[in-house]
Amino acid sequence: MCNLWVQVFGICALAQEARETQTLVPRLAQRIDYLTHEPFASYEGKLQALRRSQNGSFFRHAMAISLLSQYIIGSFVISVLMVILTVFLTVENFGLANASVLIATFAQSFVVIYFVHWLFCRFHLSLDAVIKLFAAGFILAVPTAYSIEGIIQAVVVITAWFLYVFLKLMDLAS
Repeated sequence: MCNLWVQVFGICALAQEARETQTLVPRLAQRIDYLTHEPFASYEGKLQALRRSQNGSFFRHAMAISLLSQYIIGSFVISVLMVILTVFLTVENFGLANASVLIATFAQSFVVIYFVHWLFCRFHLSLDAVIKLFAAGFILAVPTAYSIEGIIQAVVVITAWFLYVFLKLMDLAS
């Protein structure tokens, strides 16, 4: 009409920009980690070499992970240590047994990863991918579980309150 375009939702424009980027930017430069901007090519060769050689050394697999996976592992270790230290310093009855339960909770996850991934599938899916997928799942699962448990708790409390009031009214009526 006036040679103007009105854009309400930008998904079409975003798709067009993605198509343009694919034509302008070399394919190798498009494959990057969006958080650390580390090119996939910088560690892809190490992963492929491990697959070809069937090297089962955990140290070799750990040395082939990306910068983001290193950050994830470092953040996890620091967070767990901070939680344990904070609880030790602030909670009066928190002892070594409680810390052991906390550490055993995380150890259980690592034992599952060992049996599901490392023992049988370490050459099918890289340790780097397992770390990233595990972290993404944890980031999504914890808030979801917390929210659902909160909703369930609220429903149970409200139901119990209504039941209590109903029983009290029945008592008064008889």
